[in-house]
Amino acid sequence: KQFAQVTVDGLPAHTSTSTSGLGTVHTYHMPEGKSLLKITKRSSANTAQPGDTIEFTIEFENVGTQDVGNVTVVDHLTSRLEYVEDSQESTLQADFLIQQSVQEGSTILRWEIIKPLAIKQGGKVTFSCRVR
Repeated sequence: KQFAQVTVDGLPAHTSTSTSGLGTVHTYHMPEGKSLLKITKRSSANTAQPGDTIEFTIEFENVGTQDVGNVTVVDHLTSRLEYVEDSQESTLQADFLIQQSVQEGSTILRWEIIKPLAIKQGGKVTFSCRVR
């Protein structure tokens, strides 16, 4: 659960994953009749020590054949990472929410994208975390 996740119209996407440099590429397959999203999450470093700050970037793009509405990107941070307050930025208009997961001891970051993604349209969110 501690990776970027996507839901469209309230349904979770199925993912295929590959790695590239400092990032992981997730291609999200929507339920029948839905479009495709490509999600890439990258970090500014592969290793870090307690006290270090790491910047994360999550890029997403509609690689399907129709617009995608009601897109939500969710990232579960491990308990070793502390979100740096007010560090998140988004290239698209989105509602940003932070939630603490008591059961897992992690922080959940959530971006609810306001407008549908047109074909070949994408965006990105960035945020920073401090290693505990």
